Amino acid sequence: DLDNSVQLTKQSEDGELLEGAAFTLFNEAGDEVATGLTTDENGILFIEDLLPGNYELVETQAPTGYVLDATPIPFTIDLAVQELIELIKENRPVPGSVELSKVGEDGETLEGAVFSLFDSDDNELQTGLTTNEEGLLFVEDLVPGSYYFVETEAPFGYVLDDTPLPFDIVFNQEAQVGVTKENTLIPGAVELTKEDEDGTILEGVEFELQDRDGNTIREGLL
Repeated sequence: DLDNSVQLTKQSEDGELLEGAAFTLFNEAGDEVATGLTTDENGILFIEDLLPGNYELVETQAPTGYVLDATPIPFTIDLAVQELIELIKENRPVPGSVELSKVGEDGETLEGAVFSLFDSDDNELQTGLTTNEEGLLFVEDLVPGSYYFVETEAPFGYVLDDTPLPFDIVFNQEAQVGVTKENTLIPGAVELTKEDEDGTILEGVEFELQDRDGNTIREGLL
């Protein structure tokens, strides 16, 4: 006999049935009627033999990997209407996060790189994501799935690299995902003119290019 009974089905946003969600049942006066009510392997919680009146189910423990939603679920047991009350409660997965580190060829951190974030269907989710003074940017509240960053603006003095940078947010993520993007300096050029004291241009003078540490970079420059 299903009269004066309620059945709650616990599922994910995608319709997956969820075991292990725990609830407390309250009556209209706010008194606890039952605690530790837990969904089974089919995501079902069944309560029977309830007196007529107004009730609320409140989630006290979410299934593993899902966000607790303590919003009360009201229902009424009507003496005049003998039927099974059927309820559905959805949970969303625990969101994950990602840290992007922007560095130069020598490992120096780069501020001011700008990125857009896309999902696996190439939908642009966020724009204008900019690395801070430590060369980092953070994105939180990402549901499990595949994503990628695309650089839209390089740090000053560096070459733009818009090659997609992929990463995955896994279900029930325990640690922040970390990805690294490297940029190369924009190559520069220098022109040296050799002349004598009278301003006459001198040809055939040979030079050697060195860095600040005195290391030879190029020889035989004319």
